[in-house]
Amino acid sequence: MKIRVLFLAADPSNLPELGLKQEVAQINQNLQASDFGDQIEIVPHWSTKPDDLIQLLNQDDDWEIVRFSGHGSEAHQLLFVDEFGNSKPVSKEALQRLFGSLGRKARVAIFNACSAQEQAEAVTQHIDCAIGMSKAIGDEAAIRY
Repeated sequence: MKIRVLFLAADPSNLPELGLKQEVAQINQNLQASDFGDQIEIVPHWSTKPDDLIQLLNQDDDWEIVRFSGHGSEAHQLLFVDEFGNSKPVSKEALQRLFGSLGRKARVAIFNACSAQEQAEAVTQHIDCAIGMSKAIGDEAAIRY
């Protein structure tokens, strides 16, 4: 059985562009070079809206890992996209409620976004492990991460 990773990408058009496709390509390349790469499936979803997040997490019981890659704000929000492609903030409280409503479907959450440590801490009440950046990071560091 493969470990399934839901890769949520959000790159709002009103913010600096991120190398999210490069990030997925680098992750896939690293996985293929590893001993366990064939046991992990990454399922990317581009231009993720908050409603997409809810739908994607609720439609499938098999997500072991949920990874968000995009922008974060100093107000402890992840920045998804709205219907026009602009940034749409999602608060850490909303993320905490969402992960709480899932039961224990997802086991790990990775928030590859600036200032996402508090979001990670908030969702650990409902999942086994979460990782978030404590401050701003550059695009190259985010891809390596």
